[in-house]
Amino acid sequence: MAFQFQSVRQKFTATILLMALISCVSGALSYYLFRQNNALHQTQLMVNQLEKNLQQATQQQTLFQLRGRKKETFYIQQETSELLAMDKSLSAIDATLSTLEKDEMISDQQLQFKINRLWLLVGQYASLTTQLSKAYLERGYKSYGLEGQMREAAHALEKSKFKTDQIFLLTLRRHEKDYMLRGEKKYIESLHKTAETFLQQVDQNGDAARKSYQNAIKQYVRFFDQIVKVDTQIGQDTESGIRKEIEVVKARIHPIVAEIETKITERNQQLKTNSQMALALFIIINLLAGCFCIFFISKKVTASISRLNKAVGKVMIEDISTKEIERQFDDQSRDEIGSLNRSFKKLMLQIKQRETENKAQTEALEAAAQEDQNRQWIVASVNELHRLFKETDGINTLCKNILKYIIDTAQLNQGALFVKQTDEDASNMELRACYAYNREKFISEKYELGEGLVGTVWQEEEAMYMTDIPTDYVKITSGLGHATPKHLYITPLLHNGTVEGVLELASLTEISPTAMAFIQQATGLIASIINSVRIQEDTHRLLRESQSQAEELKAQEEELRQNMEELEATQEEIRRLADKKSEEIKQCRQTASLKSLIIEEKKSSTSEQELQAH
Repeated sequence: MAFQFQSVRQKFTATILLMALISCVSGALSYYLFRQNNALHQTQLMVNQLEKNLQQATQQQTLFQLRGRKKETFYIQQETSELLAMDKSLSAIDATLSTLEKDEMISDQQLQFKINRLWLLVGQYASLTTQLSKAYLERGYKSYGLEGQMREAAHALEKSKFKTDQIFLLTLRRHEKDYMLRGEKKYIESLHKTAETFLQQVDQNGDAARKSYQNAIKQYVRFFDQIVKVDTQIGQDTESGIRKEIEVVKARIHPIVAEIETKITERNQQLKTNSQMALALFIIINLLAGCFCIFFISKKVTASISRLNKAVGKVMIEDISTKEIERQFDDQSRDEIGSLNRSFKKLMLQIKQRETENKAQTEALEAAAQEDQNRQWIVASVNELHRLFKETDGINTLCKNILKYIIDTAQLNQGALFVKQTDEDASNMELRACYAYNREKFISEKYELGEGLVGTVWQEEEAMYMTDIPTDYVKITSGLGHATPKHLYITPLLHNGTVEGVLELASLTEISPTAMAFIQQATGLIASIINSVRIQEDTHRLLRESQSQAEELKAQEEELRQNMEELEATQEEIRRLADKKSEEIKQCRQTASLKSLIIEEKKSSTSEQELQAH
């Protein structure tokens, strides 16, 4: 009699055991294939790194020929950053080849031969680069090596005071430069002919002083010939000398690396194909076994399990309500599936309740913590502005420090600070500080009321936040190039209802709400600071004017006192003259009265005599 399963548990147990057995076999095979793929992938990565190191070594060798050999440190320390980098790449290549030689995945004799061949070529390449660096070291550059000695001989010839010697020397240097630039042999012959003519001229027509330069001429030519010899050894181009040998070795290395990479890639692809086929086979077996198990237990448990699985999947994936959970797990059956369904229903309801509570608490705590953190950060940043105000003298320096601090603190890219300047006729916004701005943007550093964005914000006394900025409005400039900001924030600096200035800020990214809150809170403080600094400056100016007026009044008082003293002296002199005149007039009157009396007496006497005569 065949064995009969009495419960759903027994059916599931048998099904699970069968699937577990198949899964174990599939897992073991998958693990083996995974290790094989991983090992071969690591080998391929090593080959790729080998090719990369070869490219870096050749690149550093080229850079050494172009600029490394011209560095002063090469002739002092006999090494450069290019040579060090090339040696590092060659050491990495050597280590990689050593690892590849011992790699179990490379068992092919042909690949082993190519790796050994590549090892020899890399060693030959390293030897040639060493010869090249020694040849450049011997040749020298500017004041070092053979070129330095040649230049010393030329400098010795420059001391000659004879014009013909200077002409010959210039001709020699011109042939030398032509050879250095073009490397053609005709310039070597021209230099030799010029040197022979120079020597003959000095020997025939020169005095003892000129003949002393013959040795310098010969040394100059000898050092030049040695440089030509070393250049020939190095090679004027990649078709001669050591440079040609290096190019030949490089031309042999790259095909070998490419062939090794191709072979390993082919093996990797073949292994992947075999793995995919094996895995596909076991997947088919698993599917057949699963279909058999499903058919075996479908009459009793398939529908209930499917419904339960659907309900659980929907609950786990979607954020559904409590009523929906009760509806999804509405199963009144009395078997194990029904009991499991009811247990899931109870569990899901509890999880949903706790999840809702935890989510609300977590959101509240996170919001409170974030709000507190933002508030503390804003308070600390505003306090720092207070410190800048206390430690800075002068409104220009204060504006620069405040603007830089706001941009750094809010993590922005650009900024400008305008301060209102009021004259007798009109007022305008004058640029007092800018940060990271391209100068081309500021055609004018002053804005009238309603002029441009700055004047508009000043006129409306409201902040402006723009995300659609014209490409030619402003650019952020750095050593890496130019970039147009995506966000622009312009806000007035209000103090007691009066606009004290305008703050313009630009950013490549969106300005965060925390940074925006900090800027909005800081604007009032900045306006107050600017107003305080302006009041202080006005107070100092009025004090200076008062002191100046006091000094002027003091000078005028002194002048008035001197004038009064002079006036009093004048009045005293006038009184003295008046008294003197009064005395003189009095005396004149007395004299006149006396004369009148005398005349009258004479007239009376005469009248009496006439009367007596009659």
